[in-house]
Amino acid sequence: MFLGCRAPSSAPRLTPLDFDALPGPKVFSAEATLAERWMGPLKASHDAGQKGSFRGVGDVDLAYLIHRVATPKAAVVLITGRTEPVRKYAELIDDLNRAGYSTYALDHRGQGASGRMLPNPQKGYVASFDDYVTDLHTFVTTVVKPDTTTKVFLLAHSMGGAVALLAVDAWPDDFAAVVTTSPMLDINTGAFPAPIASTLGAAECGASDGSAYAIGSGDFKEEVDFSKSTVTKSLARFDWKRQLFTESPELRVGGLT
Repeated sequence: MFLGCRAPSSAPRLTPLDFDALPGPKVFSAEATLAERWMGPLKASHDAGQKGSFRGVGDVDLAYLIHRVATPKAAVVLITGRTEPVRKYAELIDDLNRAGYSTYALDHRGQGASGRMLPNPQKGYVASFDDYVTDLHTFVTTVVKPDTTTKVFLLAHSMGGAVALLAVDAWPDDFAAVVTTSPMLDINTGAFPAPIASTLGAAECGASDGSAYAIGSGDFKEEVDFSKSTVTKSLARFDWKRQLFTESPELRVGGLT
């Protein structure tokens, strides 16, 4: 039985993974010093990245930020979660750069430094979720790959994880490897069973053009009570996030439309 589950001896074998070449705890920064590093070298390093933009679906202007390193091990494309600007990932970008990886970070349409499609800039509106996917493919093929001769990896968080997996399904040759953290693979419908939630959602969408906030959503509301945070257990990063949105209020995005 056990032999029947083994791969045949003729199956090709991959090159053993070089663990020494991977980023490890020794290269990652400590959260305790985040605030002072941000006001010192971290902010300066982040702001020194190359800013750029390209036209996505519907001619929407999409912003990106590149940090190149000498003789990179690979290029890492970074896409964020919903409402998250690339600026929130400054710490991660710095860690990856110090580990030897060039980074190419993209702000999704409707958030961060990218263009909005509605007059209210806090509405993270998208006409079709597929637009996020097509935008990512355009970014990789027109910005990232022409800029590097190394392998291209993808690192995606939350909503970005859903975008990443759809993109890989549509264009499997865009990336040599993909990592997702907390990918958005299902919808938490709360107290409503999925069929009821789906019916309510369809009814609300049918009653509007999709540009209004969903029931219970609205403009940006700052989290002020760390004990009630549902997204982080790090007080240092909780406080830093509040500081970022104070410094750059134009990056704030509110609830769902």
